[in-house]
Amino acid sequence: MEIGFTVASGAGGNGVSGLMPTLKALTIATDIFYVGDGVGTVIGAIGHRQPRSALSIYQGDGSFAIDENGNLIVGEEPTETGEVSVTIEETLPEAANSPRRTTLFLTILAPVLPSLDFSFPRNSQYIGQVI
Repeated sequence: MEIGFTVASGAGGNGVSGLMPTLKALTIATDIFYVGDGVGTVIGAIGHRQPRSALSIYQGDGSFAIDENGNLIVGEEPTETGEVSVTIEETLPEAANSPRRTTLFLTILAPVLPSLDFSFPRNSQYIGQVI
């Protein structure tokens, strides 16, 4: 994980004179998920987060949440297929640019339906009707 610092006068919140952490643009490991994924399904890990910072959804509608491990997860409000965005706010009181908001863009796909397999083993017997 990269850690950025800004040179500033005086002691920073981390006790090191002249150095203050700088929040970077956040990233997400995976930006695709499916309609119908259950509440709490992990979409992806949020990257470029500073140690000890707090993450929250900025003005969210309930479609997304962040778990205790820093993952973006499916929220309680249903979503539809297409492109969506979610803005995440990172807060670290001793950072030079806190709070910082990053907008992430996600793609929601239609659910994948399993294919039906009507084949039978070579020596099997089948009695019935396929409708």
